[in-house]
Amino acid sequence: MNEFEKLVGFKLDHFQIQAIDYLQKDISVVVCAPTGSGKSLIGFWACFKAIEDNQRCFYTTPIKALSNQKRAELSALFPDEPIGLLTGDHSINPDASVVVMTTEVLRNMIYATSDNLTNLKYVVLDELHFIQDPYRGGIWEEIILQGPKDVVFACLSATATNASELASWIEFVHGPARPVSVRERPVPLENLLAVKIKKDPEVNLIKILSGKSPSKAVLQINNISRSKNPYLQQIYKAPSIYNIVATLKEQNMLPAIWFVFSRSACDSLAQGFLTYPLVLTDDFEREIIRQTAESLCNKLDPKELNALKYSTFLATIERGIAPHHAGMPVIFKETVETLFAKGLIKFVIATETLATGINMPAKTVIIERLTKRDEAGHRALKPWEFTQMTGRAGRRSIDTKGYAIVPYSRWLSIKDLLLYCQKSSFEVKSAFKPTYNTVANLAKRMTKDEAFALISNSLAAFQTRRPLIRELKKVITMLNNHQILDDFNLTQYGYQLCDIYHELDLVILKLLKNSVLQSIDIHCLTGVLAALCFEPRHKKIRLTKMNKIPIPDRRLLQEALDETYETTLKIRHEEKNLGLLITRDISFVFVDIAIAWFENAPLDEILTCGISPGDLVRSMRQIIDLAKSLAKLEPQSLLEKNLLNVASSLDRSIVAFSML
Repeated sequence: MNEFEKLVGFKLDHFQIQAIDYLQKDISVVVCAPTGSGKSLIGFWACFKAIEDNQRCFYTTPIKALSNQKRAELSALFPDEPIGLLTGDHSINPDASVVVMTTEVLRNMIYATSDNLTNLKYVVLDELHFIQDPYRGGIWEEIILQGPKDVVFACLSATATNASELASWIEFVHGPARPVSVRERPVPLENLLAVKIKKDPEVNLIKILSGKSPSKAVLQINNISRSKNPYLQQIYKAPSIYNIVATLKEQNMLPAIWFVFSRSACDSLAQGFLTYPLVLTDDFEREIIRQTAESLCNKLDPKELNALKYSTFLATIERGIAPHHAGMPVIFKETVETLFAKGLIKFVIATETLATGINMPAKTVIIERLTKRDEAGHRALKPWEFTQMTGRAGRRSIDTKGYAIVPYSRWLSIKDLLLYCQKSSFEVKSAFKPTYNTVANLAKRMTKDEAFALISNSLAAFQTRRPLIRELKKVITMLNNHQILDDFNLTQYGYQLCDIYHELDLVILKLLKNSVLQSIDIHCLTGVLAALCFEPRHKKIRLTKMNKIPIPDRRLLQEALDETYETTLKIRHEEKNLGLLITRDISFVFVDIAIAWFENAPLDEILTCGISPGDLVRSMRQIIDLAKSLAKLEPQSLLEKNLLNVASSLDRSIVAFSML
């Protein structure tokens, strides 16, 4: 412990020492502690101990960007030790003592009984609350249920509050486990309401709570705002983002993050500062910002930078202000993160994705509104979403206090606001469902009775006594109907399914089984892969088709897409009859764009179709990942050659320079 404290440069907190003490005794831990409290250090200790004892530690995260960040942090902590990285499309030092990876990679290793699991002592499961994700959450459960029995888990979460329940389940299915919980933030948080009073140019920052009760000022604002007197209703006004930032600068409350639930709003609000007389940087800082941005972005061709509106981006960040969202070019996001970490960007306008994992703490967080839009319409923020975003406020060892601000609105419910600001609990609930790939891999490794017993031990069953066995029987019936299983024995197609890790695994297997992918040319193959991978952010998305792209035979492409659609439709119909909900629908809106990118169409032409740079990169990387993984299923075949050709052709420009 003393050696580790010397390495990190400070004394550990009690909860960190407690968790590490359990790990030293080969007891798994579930650590639930607020953002910024230092949970990662517990995982870093596991890495440190593995290096010291000549063993291995896998540090897993739910997203590739977070894996890249954790590898950078571990490389800085252990400069003489090669740190590995495995994220599907990146493999660096895979045999190192410490390897950072996405959770899917570890799950796949377990199913493949990989030699990489030899000498594995610790597994860090960062962002454990992802276990409730409807599609990906089951991956965490599969790792815990089927991981090597002598592995010790360090499970970390900033938002979960049911550490005891989660630890009890891990102890039940794997081995000794203990909860370690801390509710107090390392930096105290003050909740404020930003409001303008009529005829007063200043923005007032009003304390929302007095102790655990609402402050008198907030109650007064609430009463007056709800008055039926029109004059009283106009006393309080909503301050603009520009007014609030100016106030934060005056009161030394920067850096700050403004959370808004729209990508386009992030961009428009950030660019709005170009016409507002407020600059947050001096000449020296602006020069460093320019040099940093140029060094990171000069990998791209000037024409591509022009298509990405680099000059507008640079002008904005030179003021110390920046947008940050998933639709941005990844290289721009990395620039913002780098400059924010150096204290050169003072104000970031971001979507809530910034609250997940990426280490960008600020002194102040502003949440624009307490509602957000999803496919069902507008809904109120969930308390854990509010907690996760405000968790970014207050930098440990820098700030004595963090600030969470909500701008005033006549339609703001003070009652709801008080609920968000008072401490709330967030119990992680399992979303596990047996998928086709999961069941095929179970059939490969165990008997039917053993598989039923394993599913009965899932967290979903542990928490709710949900009858998952019924669901498992339906999946087995489906796989038997498609000759993938013979009772509970794998057929040749079953062995293929074991290696198809994708939401549409059964659709892909049927396309392989029916020789659809083998019989089409490379343009059609690109189009089919695009249809399988692209999932629109919302149902109403419309992208312009690129009909000018010279496809040798559009009729053949349409036939292949029709076959893909019919295959999906039949599977979904069979699932509906069985009472299953596994296979999602497919979309063809990205097909022409993918083929155009394959044909080396310029970036500016691609972006005119309405796709954002971030979505372009993300979707291309998903196609590349799928193409590479499917190529392994038919080695030394024409299909393998075509799939690898698709992968290499798509991996260019901003796609190649992305670490997503």
